[in-house]
Amino acid sequence: MKKRLALCLAGVLVWPAWAANPQPPKTVPIKQGMAYAKARKLILKAGWEPIHAVNGEACGYGEKICKKFPEIESCLADGYCKMFFKNEWDMMLVLITLGDMDAKGENAQIESWSLKK
Repeated sequence: MKKRLALCLAGVLVWPAWAANPQPPKTVPIKQGMAYAKARKLILKAGWEPIHAVNGEACGYGEKICKKFPEIESCLADGYCKMFFKNEWDMMLVLITLGDMDAKGENAQIESWSLKK
């Protein structure tokens, strides 16, 4: 009887967490022009995780920045960078930023993004 009660209580405690977000997101909490540092915090808070260099290339900004932002796949000389995140539904968030990627991510701004399954 105690086992059954414990299982029922465990189910009640776990169920609200699952029910709160049963569907994959259709949007992300960011805006064009937002500083990458702020956008990244919101993305991570929403449950997205960085994906390290999707095609295996180094990010091109040096070891310190590439280590801090493992989601950077590549950056071009004109200031565009591409980042990748994934979520629990195996969706991929692809971000494009514009601007110099500094150690805090404050100089680069969100240019565009897309969600892929």
